[in-house]
Amino acid sequence: MNQITINSDGDIWPCPLYIGRGNYKIGNIYDDIYTINSGFKRINKMLQSVNKETHEDCRNCVASFWCTKCPAKSLIEKGKLIIDKEDYDRNIKLTELVLTKLFQIMRSGRFEEFLNKYKKLYSMEVI
Repeated sequence: MNQITINSDGDIWPCPLYIGRGNYKIGNIYDDIYTINSGFKRINKMLQSVNKETHEDCRNCVASFWCTKCPAKSLIEKGKLIIDKEDYDRNIKLTELVLTKLFQIMRSGRFEEFLNKYKKLYSMEVI
């Protein structure tokens, strides 16, 4: 679980998409720490099947670091993490294009120039 959401009633949920889905409620901010802790453990166990880090297809995917697939949506709609073939193909193709372009830049000896432009464009100190 990467985030939590607390609604206006103080109910704690694993993310906004789960609000109102009773079996995903972690607890309430006014509950004692043992109840909340128990809720976190229960929800973590429930969400293991849709965790991209533990899902075999996602864990072994070259594009997993920028995939925007929402595990919550898949779990709510389908009851488990379903990999959309179209999304998968698009992410793989994009990854291949980026890596090919990066290889061309490196091979041409322009990698430092690329990094400097990237840092300047995105105001990043370290990549």
